[in-house]
Amino acid sequence: MPVGGTIFLTLILTGYQKTYGDMYPSVADAFQAPFAATAETLFPSDVSVATLQTEGKLPANDPGGVKLFGTGGLLTDWMRQAVLNPSPTRKRIEQNAILGWTPKGRMVLCGGELDPTAFFFNATDAQADFASRNVTVPTYNFEDRATLPAGAKGDALYNGFQAAKAAAGASAMALYHGLLLRPFCSAAVRDYFDQVLASGS
Repeated sequence: MPVGGTIFLTLILTGYQKTYGDMYPSVADAFQAPFAATAETLFPSDVSVATLQTEGKLPANDPGGVKLFGTGGLLTDWMRQAVLNPSPTRKRIEQNAILGWTPKGRMVLCGGELDPTAFFFNATDAQADFASRNVTVPTYNFEDRATLPAGAKGDALYNGFQAAKAAAGASAMALYHGLLLRPFCSAAVRDYFDQVLASGS
């Protein structure tokens, strides 16, 4: 489960419920007590995760936000089964999957294979899915220099990210997705589209 899973799933499941109305029969079917009491109004929020945990609105003693099932977990066994087996819940999740569509314009994917929040296989699966319909989409992996643009710019991006990760030390994984990787991906993607615009293609 990705780091932050209790946050993402609360937001996604309740958002889909409000959109489609058939993700779960009642909030208590999906979320364990006491989380069911506030799940549908919890996000978006500017309250810190630590505060939400202290207030009993998210599982406590769960710094990674990964405690989904079992005693003290976020979700019920009903929800686990609804996700794993054919059900309206599973249908809605599949309906919103990142695969099965074809890009109509130029695009690039970016991430890092060590990201504990956004697993990199999502990018490579999407790249392969696009390729199956003859659409080539570059995919930058900041843990693999060969996937980044050739030349000095690619070197600077790769080396800069690796240096930032090293400087973060023991905090690197906690900071990886939200703080370390984001500015480097933004720079790489901006450079990609600058080249697209310059080429007129």
